[in-house]
Amino acid sequence: MSIGIATKILIDKKRAKREAASATPERIREALESFYNKSGIYTVEETDDCVSLLLRPEVAEAEMIDMLQDFYAMRYLEKDEYITEMMGDLRSHTKWEEWMEIAVNKKYYFFQHDSYVVTSIPYDGGWSDSLTTNIQQILLSADGKILMECWVDLFRFFTRLIRERLSRYKLADSLTVEITG
Repeated sequence: MSIGIATKILIDKKRAKREAASATPERIREALESFYNKSGIYTVEETDDCVSLLLRPEVAEAEMIDMLQDFYAMRYLEKDEYITEMMGDLRSHTKWEEWMEIAVNKKYYFFQHDSYVVTSIPYDGGWSDSLTTNIQQILLSADGKILMECWVDLFRFFTRLIRERLSRYKLADSLTVEITG
């Protein structure tokens, strides 16, 4: 399981047409924009083969360092020298292209380019009708593998987030995120 910043999101037009007969380029764009781009952080790009959303560099440059600082403070409660070193390196660069170069070169375990994410988005009213989406991301956190043998730390993170979001209720302290069954 991973948590990442989606830098490019794309839908292959031919595959989309096989998944939903009504998937025109315009409707694909609408589905992508509705699911991922409500705040306008992506630009839309269309080729003969696909419709893509690309993260706007100016948005990343304005918010990346502060958001990562907050994210890593939530994700890893204890101070970690590795993350401190990585954040220092990222702070010494100010341009999107420089951060992408660091991610592509996989200099840090917690800040790597990842182009293996395949998921789906709802189309025509729900998850039963969905379009396959390929995502390129900057990987910020990864735990376990498909079998989730290393899940504890990530689930503690989700538990903290849910409890924090519902903190006005005393009962929120009873919430847990686990694998069961």
